[in-house]
Order: sequence, then structure tokens, then C-alpha cells
Amino acid sequence: MKKILVALAIGMFLTATSFGQQAGEGNPSDVSKSLFESIAPSYGVLDVNYVHTELFGESLPGFGASFGVVFGKHWLTGITVSGTSTSALALGEPPVDVVNPRYNYFFTGWKNALILFPSSVVNVTVPLTVGVAGVTFNDRYLQGSQNVSGRLDQDYFFAAEAGVNLHVNLFRHMSLMAGASWRLAEGVNQAGSNNDFTAPFVNAGVRFKLFD
Repeated sequence: MKKILVALAIGMFLTATSFGQQAGEGNPSDVSKSLFESIAPSYGVLDVNYVHTELFGESLPGFGASFGVVFGKHWLTGITVSGTSTSALALGEPPVDVVNPRYNYFFTGWKNALILFPSSVVNVTVPLTVGVAGVTFNDRYLQGSQNVSGRLDQDYFFAAEAGVNLHVNLFRHMSLMAGASWRLAEGVNQAGSNNDFTAPFVNAGVRFKLFD
């Protein structure tokens, strides 16, 4: 899976470079103009998503959001966050009895995406995101009592996500989106194993175009 992520990153870079070269073909003076346009921010995007994943056999609905800037027409970069919460999972060996358990998974990372067919009603983005994921296990019954946080266990690890999203542009500044991704995890210690968090997930939501 690591080789696939590396190959995808290289492919995205080469494809974005080829777009800039094609735009500058025919006139040498257009090369510098094309380069400037490719590094100049064109507009911003805000994504709000429903995220559906599975952990340890449990189907977990969650929430995701990201903010990014599009450079030229074909390259998006920004930050993204997502998370889910459930009382159906446990983490490690809690030192006390858990009266009201809460298992939280979260991810935050740096997203880069190649945008295909940007001027079409239907376009495609190919995102690659790297960042930090983590889980916490709390006893909500203890939270706030005698200054106790209720935190029983936690774990943080590296995660990378690669996928494909389909966008339908309903209006100039809003589009519907849906897609699927694959998560690769590395460095899981307390929350299980790397394989427990290396899994596919799907998302659906709305994209807002900003500052255009």
C-alpha cells in the first residue's frame, strides 16, 4: 500500500506539471505566464462531509471538513479534519470500571488533490492526505467530577488517505460530492494494530467555492 501511495503522489505531481507545460506550448512567452498562473491562488474551497468508516467490526458514522486553496485550475492544497465517536468500542485495559464509555477517533492532515475536468458540470478530484490520527477512550461519568478528565487511554499514529471524489456542480459556488478512500495507518500501539485502522471508507457532502 505504501508503494501505491508514493506512486499516486508522483503521478499527481507529473500530471499537474504536464498541465502547466501544455498551457505554455506554442509561445515561449506564455511559459512564464503559465507558471505564474499555476502558482497563483485562484479560489478557496470549503468541504463539509459525512464520513462513514468501520473499526473493529463496528460501522461508525462521522463528520469531516476541509479548507483548501486551488492554484491554477488543477491543484488543490489545504487542511482537513474528520472524526467519529461511539460507545460500542473499548481501548486497552481501563484502570477503573467504565460507567459511560466514549471511544473517539479523529484525523487531521494536509491534503493535496489533482482536479480533473475543472470546467465541467461533473469533475473529479484525486486527493492524497497525510497527517496524524488518534483515538481516546473516556469515561463520561467521571468527566468533571473532582477535576477528573475522565481520560482512560489514548493513542496517536501516522495515517495517509488516498481516494477519488466525484463532484456535481449545481451552482457556481456549490457542488455535491461523494467518494471513497483508503486509509493506511502506521505506528498504532495502544489502540490495536496498524491493520485495524488500514481500511476503506466513504464520504458524501457539499463543497463551497470561496473568494472567486
